[in-house]
Amino acid sequence: MSQKLLTKYPGIGKTQRSKRLLLAIASFVGIALYSPMGRSNPVPLNQNPESPQAIASELPSETTQFTLPFPSPTAEALQVKERTFNSFFRPDQAIIAQEPASTDSDLETLRNQYLLPEPATLVVPTAGGSSAPGVSIGTPTAFGANWGRVYTGFGYQERTRYTTKADGTLALGFGLGNSRENVGLEVSLVVTDLIDETLADGGVSFKVHRLLPNNFAVAAGVEYALSWGDIDTTTSPYGVVTKVFRFKENSAEPLSQLTVSLGVGGGRYRSEDDVINDNNTIGVFSSVGLRVAEQISLIADWTGQDLFLGASIVPFKDLPVVITPAFADVTNSAGDGARFILGIGYGYSLAF
Repeated sequence: MSQKLLTKYPGIGKTQRSKRLLLAIASFVGIALYSPMGRSNPVPLNQNPESPQAIASELPSETTQFTLPFPSPTAEALQVKERTFNSFFRPDQAIIAQEPASTDSDLETLRNQYLLPEPATLVVPTAGGSSAPGVSIGTPTAFGANWGRVYTGFGYQERTRYTTKADGTLALGFGLGNSRENVGLEVSLVVTDLIDETLADGGVSFKVHRLLPNNFAVAAGVEYALSWGDIDTTTSPYGVVTKVFRFKENSAEPLSQLTVSLGVGGGRYRSEDDVINDNNTIGVFSSVGLRVAEQISLIADWTGQDLFLGASIVPFKDLPVVITPAFADVTNSAGDGARFILGIGYGYSLAF
């Protein structure tokens, strides 16, 4: 109120004491009215209201519920909003976009979704204490010995072609290189005519082989590239491809896989007539081996001249011995009738 308005009322504003008394009453009433409002709804003083950082720093640490004419949020809900506000405008923290949290199962699903399958590669069993049944009888396959692999074998036939005399052979071999990484080289020494003139005749053979994806293998070789004495055969170059068809993942199950080989060659792989007439031709040979059990295979083998039928047996799981009984010249397209033959092999992987 102005001084002029106060003097209109009798006894008010005419003396200094009255003025002081009136100002004291007014101050007391104003403080009493302001204090409850300030405590219930404090207003932060801010000289720079346009700065969100300053506003955030002056927000109260706790939120008080108000009496409103409509349902109000709980204190917990208000505090969540307050913390969210502070997290965006807190000056001492950088704002970083966060990716949605991923669980281990989500990550595994993504890995499996974009995982490229590795091409299957055939691994020939070559462990030192075990072996697998053979897949051919009288013809080569595209599999061969790698570095550290050594073997020995003995062959027997109840009679040779056009005779009544039995005979036998002895073989020693080893591997070089690695057919899984680049190429392998198999070297074998064969001694023939064991019964009549032991060690008098024989030769050295070579085979270069390579394992490929999807259970394929390829090889090229020369049988009896070097020889001495009067051997019963001749130098025989060849090339062969082998494919393994896996019907079951576990080879211990019956009928787990089928191995097929197909090749061409000269020498003994020609027909019998071409060999007798010395015709320089190329013959076709093939073998099929069905693994009917973990330790037994049944084999059909076309040598380029006639059909061999037999089985390959691993009698002991922990001993790398393979026995192959068979009959040769079954169709009489070569020779003078079927003959019983037997092969026994032993292989071992040396630890280097």
